[in-house]
Amino acid sequence: MGVNGDPGQSWANDYKVVTKLNEAGAARVAQSDANHFLYLARANQLFVAGQPKGSLYKGLLDIDVPVMLIYTDEDLIFPGDAVRETGTIIKSDGTPLEFVELEGTRGHMDGLLSIAQAGERIRAFLEAK
Repeated sequence: MGVNGDPGQSWANDYKVVTKLNEAGAARVAQSDANHFLYLARANQLFVAGQPKGSLYKGLLDIDVPVMLIYTDEDLIFPGDAVRETGTIIKSDGTPLEFVELEGTRGHMDGLLSIAQAGERIRAFLEAK
């Protein structure tokens, strides 16, 4: 059931996830200027992991600072197996790496809606020297 009623009955009835995304977007806009957003979008479009090293594997091996990977196995955009494989490559040369798995049933959205589960671990990671 949507926020305004059943989304299957009317285009005016939003799914809860749409409402949450709109609220998150409005909050983000309140903190960012348009130019910042344009640069962020362009950086995301231009970024290719592993470049200019020629391969993702080589690029990941260049990481030499502690890494925390937060994921959920329900995520279809960044599947848990792929995140764990990425982490295995990063830590294969001794780079400190910590995995944090979120519990949830909302897939990729759990990275936003369930991030509080990882709050203390994120705090400890950021405060570590």
